[in-house]
Amino acid sequence: MNWRVEVTAKKVALDSEGKDVLSNARDLSLKGLDSIRTGWIYVLDDTLDASKVALLADRLLSDPIEHQYVILEGDDCDSALVPGSRWEVEVHYKKGVTDTTAESLARGAEDLGITNLKGIRTGRIYWLFGTISLDDANRLASGLLANGIVQEYTITSRHSDERVQG
Repeated sequence: MNWRVEVTAKKVALDSEGKDVLSNARDLSLKGLDSIRTGWIYVLDDTLDASKVALLADRLLSDPIEHQYVILEGDDCDSALVPGSRWEVEVHYKKGVTDTTAESLARGAEDLGITNLKGIRTGRIYWLFGTISLDDANRLASGLLANGIVQEYTITSRHSDERVQG
């Protein structure tokens, strides 16, 4: 069973990276992009129980003052952390590329007494707001959000079954 932990800033004002990405996106002349929220994704492919996942989320993956998180269970997890976005762009390292954040998470989990943590994947999530088209969301993902040499991305619509992978 997969566990998925999504983490983002509690307040939009604290999401400085979202503002930076939006500023850089303007250089791509994308139409209909009003705002961007950013977050982190941690996929734990293991048989951890819910209490251990919550411990990781509380102690390693988030700062209780600045962040909020949601824990989702199962293979086809649907984000509920930031409602109202038009598109969600997930960026992960390709298989075979070293994920140093995942390695650090495994070491930190051992410090908390969680020794059976395997199959960790980390990534970034970007929630796109506005009337931005799928083509422009794809341009943003491939041109700014993901490094195609070492990363892959998935764009998912929050309003239909549209989905793109790159």
